Amino acid sequence: MHGELTTLGIKIAPSTIWEILKQEGVDPSPARASTTWADFLCSQADALPACDFIETVILNGQRQYILAVSEHATRRVRVLGTTAQPTATRVIQAIRNLVMDLEDAGCRARYLIRDRDGKFPALMEEILADSGIHTVLTGICIPRMDSVMERWVQSCRRELLDCCLLWNERHLRHALREYEEFYNQHRPHQALDQVAPLRASPDPTTDPATVADLNVHRRLLTTSAASIHQLGAAAALVGGREGLRASEAGHAGGRGLWSRYDVAANTMLAGGWLIEQHTLRTQRHLDQATDDAVRLKDLAVIGSALTNIATVAAGQLVKHEFPQGLPLDAEGNLASGASRRGKRYYRWFTVMKRLNRAFAAGAIGLTPSVNFKVLRSYRPGAIFRLFT
Repeated sequence: MHGELTTLGIKIAPSTIWEILKQEGVDPSPARASTTWADFLCSQADALPACDFIETVILNGQRQYILAVSEHATRRVRVLGTTAQPTATRVIQAIRNLVMDLEDAGCRARYLIRDRDGKFPALMEEILADSGIHTVLTGICIPRMDSVMERWVQSCRRELLDCCLLWNERHLRHALREYEEFYNQHRPHQALDQVAPLRASPDPTTDPATVADLNVHRRLLTTSAASIHQLGAAAALVGGREGLRASEAGHAGGRGLWSRYDVAANTMLAGGWLIEQHTLRTQRHLDQATDDAVRLKDLAVIGSALTNIATVAAGQLVKHEFPQGLPLDAEGNLASGASRRGKRYYRWFTVMKRLNRAFAAGAIGLTPSVNFKVLRSYRPGAIFRLFT
């Protein structure tokens, strides 16, 4: 342009032309026809997945190879599988499964970025080409050309592989499935404005009451302590069979019908349940399955408390009816000469006593399951710390 102006007799400095072109956003001539790698990634991000192998060693000393695919636009990750022998047959089958998954999800992939690893067979490019996907190879020893995939590899190593004891290949597959679900549905991403790939951004919270509820996050320890408290109380209640036998035998003039031990155990069970309820209901992080399990356990604890009250009341009526002790025969049953009202009270007491044990046993069986579900519902990623 400076030469053309000089031919016309117009004298102007080359720096002036450069400033004018820069203000108008016109690049130098050699840069106008070329496309940089960054421009390619930005223009094709919606149809640009990348794949790579991750190498790890499990506890039995076996080396495992994990094949994963990451989408540039959505940051969604698909773990295609893991194997100790990444043969061409297994890799090709994994790529075929990927093509079908992309078609089912409606993802129109045009390019697939991968490195020059020898574990990728040549037939893989033909399969992708039949589906309209062209393979783009990165440069030798240039991991930045596949930066999105390499960033996920780093996250997977730091958050899962480096902090978990993986026993075997089956355990590794299970952990990878959990981490894939956590990464796609829960983990926030800065490139996506702190939302997950498969989770939309929620509406801004302006209600002061809702904000106050969201301040309660670190109460899993309280929930676990309350559940252990309930578990110990219920176990003591169920294990106290001697009190039931003593009550049926009528020892000590009927004083063994119910004991302060039973009342204390039921009170501890109900107290731990109230603490747990306050913790869980203020968190509001429970999914439907966890909420159903918690409600079922609620019924067991409430039933234990109510039957304990009924047991104490029936025991008082029996002791009032038989102030001198229970008239039992040789087989441990009430004598035939006992009053009809006394028999009714004693039968009611026995039924309530056994129901109290049954509800407490139900609380014992449901407590571990509820704790596990609450932990997963609160933060799926925290489940991996159980393996460390």
